[in-house]
Parts: sequence; structure tokens; C-alpha cells
Amino acid sequence: MKTKGLVSWFVVLVSLLAAPLWGETVIEAWRSPAGMFVQPAGISVDSSDGSCWVFDDGSWDLVRLSRSGRELLRIGDFYGGAEISASSLDGSCWLTGQVASHISAGGEVLLEGYLYDILAASSYDGSCWTATYTGLDDYVRHLSANGQVLWESEQYSFSLPHSLSCNASDGSCWVANEHTDEVVHLAGNGEELLRLGRLNFPHFQPLCVSVDSSDNSCWVGGIWVETGYLQVLHISENGDELGRGEYLVDIEDGDLSASPSDGTCWVSDRWDDRVLHLSGTAEVLWESDQYRPIGVSANAADGSCWVSDRGNGRVVHLVIAGEPTFSDVPVTHWAFYGIEACVSSGVVVGYPDGTYLPDLPVSRAAMAVYISRALAGGDANVPFGPETPTFEDVPTNHWAYKYIEYCKAHDVVQGFTPTTYAPDVVVNRAQMAAYIARAVAGGDSAVPDGPATPSFSDVATDHWAYDYVEYCKAHSIVLGYTQDDPGTPENEATYAPDLDVTRDQMAVYVARAFELPI
Repeated sequence: MKTKGLVSWFVVLVSLLAAPLWGETVIEAWRSPAGMFVQPAGISVDSSDGSCWVFDDGSWDLVRLSRSGRELLRIGDFYGGAEISASSLDGSCWLTGQVASHISAGGEVLLEGYLYDILAASSYDGSCWTATYTGLDDYVRHLSANGQVLWESEQYSFSLPHSLSCNASDGSCWVANEHTDEVVHLAGNGEELLRLGRLNFPHFQPLCVSVDSSDNSCWVGGIWVETGYLQVLHISENGDELGRGEYLVDIEDGDLSASPSDGTCWVSDRWDDRVLHLSGTAEVLWESDQYRPIGVSANAADGSCWVSDRGNGRVVHLVIAGEPTFSDVPVTHWAFYGIEACVSSGVVVGYPDGTYLPDLPVSRAAMAVYISRALAGGDANVPFGPETPTFEDVPTNHWAYKYIEYCKAHDVVQGFTPTTYAPDVVVNRAQMAAYIARAVAGGDSAVPDGPATPSFSDVATDHWAYDYVEYCKAHSIVLGYTQDDPGTPENEATYAPDLDVTRDQMAVYVARAFELPI
């Protein structure tokens, strides 16, 4: 009998986050495992590849995550770097750290020194807008990628600039000027294009801005002084009001993030511990009180959102769920994201009756199908096999022939015996790790030796699959095993290498391994 706990740590990812009152379903594509972050603060997504930069002010680490949550980079001792901003032009990150101010996607220090109080990277030309926040003689500056001052505001033209946001399409910048209750739009050369103040929006104190690069509109969050409530305004490039919503929330710089892919906006509420998703007219599409956020960052390419869930010591990646592809895999299914990602990437197609059969065990033949399609980039890219079969039990007319031969050619599979493949034998978790590790690493010889100390108590250093399991663990493809129901924390001490793998689990592993988007 299958136990739902057979899955890797992905078991906790897709909890039921739908809010039927709002009519939109949002699911967690990824949630950081326990211990990965202490107190995540600044967060900023690189929309060119879906990766995300996170500053952890509990450990003073600057971390870069892949689209699927794999840790690509971790640099320590970045004191004071809570403000960060990624550039989708080159994947670099600007930050207000005392050690460095501009870091390349690979971790190289491009610019050293403290970079003011507020900043916003420009994905238009790789530059960065910065500002001081003192309440005295504040200024806004536009810096080149190497720190050269391209433009600086005149004295007394800004006072307490609380937030900056750059337009990726033209390099302009929006500023929330708190002390004077103004929103200012600056061209890349510093020319003032628009300044909206108390006459335009009486009794409104702006604290946060986020530009929608698709139409140069701007989302503005601030305090409605008469009520003390937060208001979120959506204004056009010309200053016309497109939408307005009033909520009992607390907002700071980084708590609004426009989504150019669909004209919406994500909001992190520090007061009521909520994340909200707003329509273009500022109506609530979805909200959840499962988070204690300190910042959000939307992916301009796909409308998903990364959340700095500081109060819970984690980072979460949220995606908007579409209609389920399969009748037996609803959005509430723990593996919904992984299965849908495999569908989108041409890895799985399901059965003729519209089902996926998620509980069905995975055979060695089916495993080869998953892996080869993921490696090749879809079924059409998997070539026909050779004229002469490699394995005597997988002839040229076998339904999985080309997939098994493709995996053999790429050193992913090595046969059950020297002459047979045993295509109908069910795959267990140890074997799954071997397949995936070889596929991701580029062959068996490319899989490195595991660490001196095992990650799991039931996979010792002398276990035949030790290196493969540890490789998958190091790449966040698997975390651990639990016998609890989906949605509960995993037991990271064990891996359960001998348990069979099912189709829902396989989709999750493949989606994680190959970083497949939904």
C-alpha cells in the first residue's frame, strides 16, 4: 500500500492556499527547507531566468536561488544588506551592504562600499538608482554599473525618499517622497516627468512604489492619513487613477511588487501577516494569512511571486494555478505543480481518458521516458534509437525503445544485467536518485563522491546509491522522507531508499531536477 509520505520534501510545497472568496487559486511552487534561512529580509527576482536573490539578516548571507529553489550562490558577511535589487539585464544584484554594493550573478564583487539607504536596479541598462533617507538634505542619484554618478537631484528636491522603482523598458524611475507626500517620475537622465502631490491625492502619504514596465503605470502604497489605513493606488504614466483599494495593513519599501505579465500587483502585509494579490483596479484577487512577510518580488515574465516570509524563517515561491490538466490531479493535490510543470515541458501526457494515475508505480521503462523527455526538451526531440537494440529484452518495437536507448546513450541507465534492462521492474527511491543524478550531472562519471558524513541515517557511505542520493540532496531534488501525511514537516534524518516511486513523486523529482516551469 502506497504511503503518501514517500515523496521528498516537496510534500510540503503545495498546501491548499486557495481562497475561494476571491476566485483565484495560488499554490506554493517551492518553500525553503528548515534551516536554509534564519531571517530572510530583502528579496528580488531576476525575471530573465526566474532566479531570486535573498538577503538573510539573521546570518548576514546573500543567497541566489534558481527558479526552482536550488541554491546557486551563498556569500557570507554582508552586513547591512537588507535592501537588495536584482537586474534582469545581467542577473547581478545591488545591495546596501557595507562590504559590497554590486555583485555579479556568479558572486564576483563589481563595486565595493556602502550604497546608501534605498536602491532600485535598472534592468534597462544595468545601472542603479539610489537615495538617502535621513529627513535632512536627502538626494536621489542615478549610478552607472561601475558606480559613476550619472545624475544627482538638486538640493532640497527630495525629503525622505522612501522607495524607488525602475522601469525595465525605458530606464526611468518612480520615487515615493514620504515627507512631502509626493510621487515623482524621473527619466533616465533625471528629467522630472511627473510630480503628484497633495493636490492630486489629498491626505495620502506614499511609502512604497512599484512600476509596471509593460505600460509605465505605477503602484503606490501609503497611509490614508484620515483613517490610518493603507491605501494602494494604481496610477497611469500620466498620473490618472486606475484603481484604489483600502486595507488595514502595514507597508514599507519592498512590500509592493507590480506584475507586468498581467497588470496585477502583489502586496506583503506586515501588520496582519498576509500576502495579497491585487487586480489592475486594486481589487483583491487572492490573499493568505499563512505568512509573516517582510517583502515580495514578482516575476515580470510569468506573474509568480517570491515572498520573504521572515516571521517563519523561510522563502516561498507562489504561482497562480490554472485549470488542472488531469481529472485526478486537482489543484489541491500535493504534486499538482510538479505534474503540471512536466505537462508544460512535454515530459508527461497522461492517459486517453484524461487521467494521470498519480499513484501508479513507476517502472524502469517509464522512468526512462520521464528522463529522456526532460533531457531532450520534449518528446519530439528524443531521437529514434539505433537499428540494433542494446538490451535483448527491449527490442526495437518496444513502446519505450527510443527512450531507453536515449538514456543509455547519455549514460543515465546501465542495464539490469549486462544484456537486459528489465523494463517492467518498479523503480525505488535509491534507483530514482541514480537516474536523476546521472542525468543532471551529465553521466555516471560526472556524479561526484558524496560527503564524508551521510545526510541520511539509512543511506550510509557504503550504500550502493550513496553518491547519487547525496547529489540529489545537494541539489535540492530530495530532502528526506516522512511517514506523515502531505503538508507536514519532513523527517530529514531518513531517506527510505527501498520504497517504490509513484508517478506523482516522479513528476516532482523531474520538475525539480530540470527546473521545469509550470
